[in-house]
Amino acid sequence: MNAKERFSLLSAMQEHACVSGREKDLADFFVNETSFPFQKDGFGNLYLTLKGNGKNKRHILLEAHMDEIGLTVAEITEDGFLSCQTIGGIQKDILPGTSVTVFGRIPFPAVIGSKPPHLARIKSKDGESTPVYVTCGFKDRKEAEKWVGLGDVIHFDSPVCRMENKRVLSRGLDNKVSVLALLEAYSELKEPYHDVTFLFSVEEETTGKGAKTFTNDSAFDLAVVVDAGFAKAEGLDPTHTLKMDAGPSVSITERENVTFEKRIIAIAEKNKLPCQILAEPGGTGTNSKYVQIRHGGIPTAVLSIPILNMHTSSEIVCVSDIESAAMILEAVANESDISEGKKVSYVRV
Repeated sequence: MNAKERFSLLSAMQEHACVSGREKDLADFFVNETSFPFQKDGFGNLYLTLKGNGKNKRHILLEAHMDEIGLTVAEITEDGFLSCQTIGGIQKDILPGTSVTVFGRIPFPAVIGSKPPHLARIKSKDGESTPVYVTCGFKDRKEAEKWVGLGDVIHFDSPVCRMENKRVLSRGLDNKVSVLALLEAYSELKEPYHDVTFLFSVEEETTGKGAKTFTNDSAFDLAVVVDAGFAKAEGLDPTHTLKMDAGPSVSITERENVTFEKRIIAIAEKNKLPCQILAEPGGTGTNSKYVQIRHGGIPTAVLSIPILNMHTSSEIVCVSDIESAAMILEAVANESDISEGKKVSYVRV
């Protein structure tokens, strides 16, 4: 997948709604409008499979969630405003004034309301939930209810934009960057050594049920969960963040499988691929926590692609980090001496 193809696919993906729990629009795009031979399970997950040709092949799961954060309509006011609740982890203080799209009977351009500073004399009490109001321009509730219903979803309206130094800006790069990495790896892997299943799961930002359901029905020898990581920025703890344009990171954490994690690092070094190391003793907060406990324990590692401004309407990624992640996944799938599968010492806490 070249740079033009990668940017074109990302742009096409971002035209489709994919708020956590409502991934059908993006899933339908993948199934009906791309050349990838996707299969779909009963829960809405998509997956691709490749058969390996290695003598001592294992079955490897490569997982990336395809859902993103957003909002849902909880109430329609008398004046036609939409009172909304967040889906996934969102800091409400960054929302005012943000352009969004409301997916009612048809998509509506809208904006999240902002209180003018002139009127912001009274602050909410600590711990008090501040409502999020969205306006589409409806004059009253009656008009709004013709087009929007309770439970309709809303996502940030941020188109894909090229920036300097191979950076790309858009909404929902957590976790479209990992989806792209998996698709690129699939495209390049013709006859891998190992059997490989590429899982594009739903609901990671909320319940994790996509990964739970899929791995509950299928047994794997090893798994790599690919997700977004925190890129270095002013004011952030450097021990918990990653350099951009320096490759993805492998998390070293006793909450997953340290032996397999270190093996991936060695495979990256062997193939001269950029790879960072991130110590995460508290765990990674990804689908790995669900995948690794299935079927008596699946040795699992986490590969993180750094992005700036995570869980905002304007996330930024360096394209080279997506490429590097894809190449590491390819190297893992082709490594004959990857491990002894479930014979790897499984670290439990």
